[in-house]
Amino acid sequence: MLRKAVSRYAYSAGYLYALAQPDAQRHEINGEAVEPVSEHDRINARQSFLLVQKKRQERRQEREEQAPGSDQAERIGNMSSP
Repeated sequence: MLRKAVSRYAYSAGYLYALAQPDAQRHEINGEAVEPVSEHDRINARQSFLLVQKKRQERRQEREEQAPGSDQAERIGNMSSP
């Protein structure tokens, strides 16, 4: 359960975005900054963030394509005609 929660947080868009910032810092459990995030980790975070954004956009487009719109309204209108 804890592993799932940590994974969900670590792969969230907000965390990845913060990690990808030039001045990002690693923090201890008490919140104290201990070291800057390495360039390698910042690049990986940026790539992961962009992938998350791309997947979100794809899901959004799929929902919009499947959402009831004018096509469904037209079919319902045609059903009520004698």
